[in-house]
Amino acid sequence: MMRRRLVGLGLLVVLATACGPDPNDALSAVASSNVQAAVSSSSGTCTPVAGYTAPITDKGLASADGPEMAVSAGDFFFQPTCIAADGAGTLTLKVTNTGAILHNVTIADQGIDIDVAVGETVEVPITLTTDAPLIYVCKFHRTSGMVGAVLPPTP
Repeated sequence: MMRRRLVGLGLLVVLATACGPDPNDALSAVASSNVQAAVSSSSGTCTPVAGYTAPITDKGLASADGPEMAVSAGDFFFQPTCIAADGAGTLTLKVTNTGAILHNVTIADQGIDIDVAVGETVEVPITLTTDAPLIYVCKFHRTSGMVGAVLPPTP
């Protein structure tokens, strides 16, 4: 009986931490100035490097062909994970929650914090630069790998 209670309590703790907000996930903690991303164009992947310690669920690289880019927010990933921008300016991410739980788009450097309900699509206008990746995260699931980046154009 005691073993069942301990197992049940352990499962409750795991579920509460996996699906709840990360108490250490303040906007300043995910500032993109502390994150770099490297892209392998031959494999179509987005690989984290220098400065980002949390896992990233890699769902590939896609190019933004115009002023809008569709992004899927699944359970614990963004797809594509990295977006190759074609220049500085404005890009609107059209983020659709294709998962089974509430997700979010947070871009610390631009003060963006938008929840995305299951089945909902939100438009997230962002300002691009040409000097560093723009990192976006789900503030609820960042530590579970839900991180993406808009990459500046290569010279």
